[in-house]
Amino acid sequence: MARIPAAAPGVRILGEELGVSGVRDGGCTLTIDPIDGTVGVRRRVAEWCVTVGLVRDGRAVGGITHLPMTGETYLAEGGEARWNGRVIPAAGVRRGRVIPSS
Repeated sequence: MARIPAAAPGVRILGEELGVSGVRDGGCTLTIDPIDGTVGVRRRVAEWCVTVGLVRDGRAVGGITHLPMTGETYLAEGGEARWNGRVIPAAGVRRGRVIPSS
């Protein structure tokens, strides 16, 4: 956390456990949940992850979720999603909603 302002000056940081820091009215906000699923951590099971998202001018533009126990990583940006580097095919999008494939 201490290194983020130097690496991304002008970015606001918002975290579930961390609160808000950085530039108050910056155009970009980095959202961080360092341990999403604390029950899983306490039980020593794989159902927990680290999540980071980027919001620019009030709109989510990208995010990453990493599951340390399984080594899986999900990445979304520019309308594309990936799992461990492989594109996750989308069935389609209509009015901002994902349309499931048949």
